[in-house]
Amino acid sequence: MKHLKTSLYDLRQVFERGVTVRYIAEPFVSFDASRDVNEVRKFMEGRDFDVIGVRQNGIIAGYVERNSLQAGTLEQYIKPFDKENALDEWSPMLSALDLLVRFPQVFITIMGAVWGIITKGDLVKNPVRIWIFGVLSLLEMQFLRLIRNLYPNSEWTELISKNRVLKAEELLLERKRGNEAIDLAGCLELVDKYTIFTKEQFCISSFQIRIQVRGKKASKRSRTVEK
Repeated sequence: MKHLKTSLYDLRQVFERGVTVRYIAEPFVSFDASRDVNEVRKFMEGRDFDVIGVRQNGIIAGYVERNSLQAGTLEQYIKPFDKENALDEWSPMLSALDLLVRFPQVFITIMGAVWGIITKGDLVKNPVRIWIFGVLSLLEMQFLRLIRNLYPNSEWTELISKNRVLKAEELLLERKRGNEAIDLAGCLELVDKYTIFTKEQFCISSFQIRIQVRGKKASKRSRTVEK
């Protein structure tokens, strides 16, 4: 049986460096501060933009929100950028996800100047999906490593339903017929690994990830899976 070669370092690399915000950011469209509000609002409505940048002396100095525009020029409605919802282009994806929980958009900077924007709609892009898949895959591998260490004699079979154990055994037989070097734990699905840890109320301190097990919700999810 092959040993897993992934580590906590690998997992953190995917979280922090695998995909950065520059790969999903869109160029931040901007207009000169002297532009007429009505003209710009029509443009924003046509593109379904909620915010656009405002240039002063050739530099994007702030932004305006479509629903605030009434009459006059953009200069009258400009808002300064807030450092709280701005990220450098090489910031990890996780930082953008955290900010999008609190803000409708995140401004992306390069050398301190805003050049891009990320909204919730950008989270469906392929780089985000690849990032999530990579994180889940590495996390599952680490779960498996810990299960093998904690239950070297497959004692974990007492923590999931007989039906789930049977499915793992069936998969093990199938893989052995294919000459795959694997054990029973390696045939567990992610949901099985999750069930094992929640029933043990195990906190994976080595991942530096806190898992809060909420009694009723966790047991309800487990019953649903084990049917």
